Amino acid sequence: MTAPLVPAARPAARERRARRTAHAAATGFFAQVGTPALVIDATGTVRDVNPAFEALVGRAHGALVGAAFTALLP
Repeated sequence: MTAPLVPAARPAARERRARRTAHAAATGFFAQVGTPALVIDATGTVRDVNPAFEALVGRAHGALVGAAFTALLP
């Protein structure tokens, strides 16, 4: 006889909720921190910027995300 799958699903569901909560907290902090910050992937593509970075470079979020980091340099 095999064990039911339901109990195993509960820890997985708790883990997913915990990850979502942690991601939301990190995203909120990233957006609210007053220091300009950006996230760049391994290829050098900008994946996210915070409002302080937008203000620093004078460009909107949509114009920055997806751009090559090197394109932002003077």
